[in-house]
Amino acid sequence: MVRELIEARQTALLRKIGESSAVHVAAALRSEEPERSMFMQEQSFE
Repeated sequence: MVRELIEARQTALLRKIGESSAVHVAAALRSEEPERSMFMQEQSFE
């Protein structure tokens, strides 16, 4: 029961992080900073 709760919370957190990092990457690409967007993308996965 507790484990399921924790896994659900982690999944929701990862989904939230994924959405926010996608927004950051899109914003970085729009401002024409591909190196920074790649760096941010790599950072968010760790």
